[in-house]
Amino acid sequence: MSMGITQMSSLLSSQSTLKHIGTINSARTSLSGAAGVLVGEIKMDKLNKVCTAKKEEQLAELEQKIDSADEYMSGTMTELNERIAADQEKIRAEEAEREALADKAKTVDEAEKAGVSGVIINVDAATDIAEPLDAAEISSAGKAAAFAVKSPPVSVSSVPAPPSGEVIDARV
Repeated sequence: MSMGITQMSSLLSSQSTLKHIGTINSARTSLSGAAGVLVGEIKMDKLNKVCTAKKEEQLAELEQKIDSADEYMSGTMTELNERIAADQEKIRAEEAEREALADKAKTVDEAEKAGVSGVIINVDAATDIAEPLDAAEISSAGKAAAFAVKSPPVSVSSVPAPPSGEVIDARV
């Protein structure tokens, strides 16, 4: 599996987000350490009957900053997880589409090996996946290989593309 430009861009964006969260977490750790020191100092000051109002105010500010950092990191991680899940779903859908196209290419190759002389092209704007036409459509097409081709309309050689929904016989 090769990585596309969109996938690479998403990976780089995720990496950048994780680095930013790491930086915020580092600052949060420093704030927690400072808060721990203040808690110890406040306990000592209370034992020594010293006024602790200023230190308690500083501690409250530090705790608020720690809470803000926690909220920011939590929200950012939630957004990152949602973005990764959406990217994974997109990748799965792209892989399924590639596999379906590869399967259809195998079917066309098998028809060519069997000596089929042409291809029936079904142009249908509502259909995104190539599927073989049914037996009635094949017999009415004069035993040419009958495969629906992904829209938009495709012209073969000098045969103009038909209006959407029509079937043409483009024998080679």
